[in-house]
Amino acid sequence: MRKDPDLPYHEKIFLGCSLADPPGDRAGDKLGSPRILSVRRGATVRFFRVELQPAAGYRDPSAPAHLVLTGAADVAAAYGDCRLHPALDLRGHFLVAVHRGPCSTGGYAIRISGVEQQGDEVTVTVARRDPRPGDPVTMMITHPRDCVAVERSALAPKGRLHFHFVDERGAKLSQVTIDID
Repeated sequence: MRKDPDLPYHEKIFLGCSLADPPGDRAGDKLGSPRILSVRRGATVRFFRVELQPAAGYRDPSAPAHLVLTGAADVAAAYGDCRLHPALDLRGHFLVAVHRGPCSTGGYAIRISGVEQQGDEVTVTVARRDPRPGDPVTMMITHPRDCVAVERSALAPKGRLHFHFVDERGAKLSQVTIDID
């Protein structure tokens, strides 16, 4: 795994970030720690966590959601008014986002922990965490989420891809089909 000083500047901006979660809700991620994931077809898929910058019209999905966003129009449809950092080019990347939905307290988390591709099937592994009894938690409604950017060039073949979101035990959560050019 490469160390932070070797990464291009635009990757340093986003590594270790999540969608506006407070620092205590990052489930152990360290800023500047890239994720290099092995893909079954023999290549690697690099992804990095992305922070959306909410504006006045920003909205979280009101229910659990698994999203693949291929452009600015998809981001606007999913979140309303939010901005991506200018260094993130959606022509060269797409976003994969997972939302847990509203939770009654803090202490809940959701993370994208793996991405694997075999042919036109892409499996996104999602890890969820609940607070344990006795854990100190924030007494307010929270919206745990995670978003990563994936390089378009890392996936093959181009065309229609089926994204299967699964939990850590392999149980299917949802499926999203998109066209990649």
